[in-house]
Amino acid sequence: MITIATCWDGRDFYPVKYVNILLSMVKRNLQIPFEFVILAGPEAENRRGELSPEISIVPTGLPYWWGKLWMYKADLQGFSDIILYLDLDIVITGDLGVIAEIKSDFTGFRDYPAALCPAGFEYDLNTSVVLMRRGARPEVWNEYVAAGMPTWEPFSKQRGRLPLAEMSIINSREKPVKHDLIPEKWVKSYKLHKMAETGLPADCRIAVFHGRPKPHEVSDSWVKENWR
Repeated sequence: MITIATCWDGRDFYPVKYVNILLSMVKRNLQIPFEFVILAGPEAENRRGELSPEISIVPTGLPYWWGKLWMYKADLQGFSDIILYLDLDIVITGDLGVIAEIKSDFTGFRDYPAALCPAGFEYDLNTSVVLMRRGARPEVWNEYVAAGMPTWEPFSKQRGRLPLAEMSIINSREKPVKHDLIPEKWVKSYKLHKMAETGLPADCRIAVFHGRPKPHEVSDSWVKENWR
């Protein structure tokens, strides 16, 4: 049993269908038993009736994606020993088993494709996809609390401390958080790997739609086939 976690605050920056579609994609592409949990913001509980009954809600009180930081708490309750975190704006395109079975207590999506990576950023982690052992990196939550638990609105130009949310903590140049990286062949960036032009590589299990476009905004046949 593992926990599949995502983050949704109950508002429509990501419509509720994104949550239900993510669950549907996981069910088609993961053969081991799992529970599906939302790290939920203030409005999510009010929309319980719009969610699949298989989804559990863990209130965090944090808006937008900030609830993701909750999973780094040392005393996290109600989660399996292994957590696979998935952002809502992804498309699952293949078996997740190879990712779920990675032997690492904290590993995630490579922030830059190797071919495009600026010098010094080769080890940066993007938290769109994270596999971790429960309680493995409490320093991420502790640093967030020490920073005053800041939040900012999507697309805000006034981001203040932690401009990249938990990624600012994990990829800190002064005090980086120890992590591994998921093999690039398994998790791709739709935008940076130019998948609109190249199509879906055979080994790709997850396509990440960070930034724009989002899955509902593209007409690629492989996206329409898998994002449902």
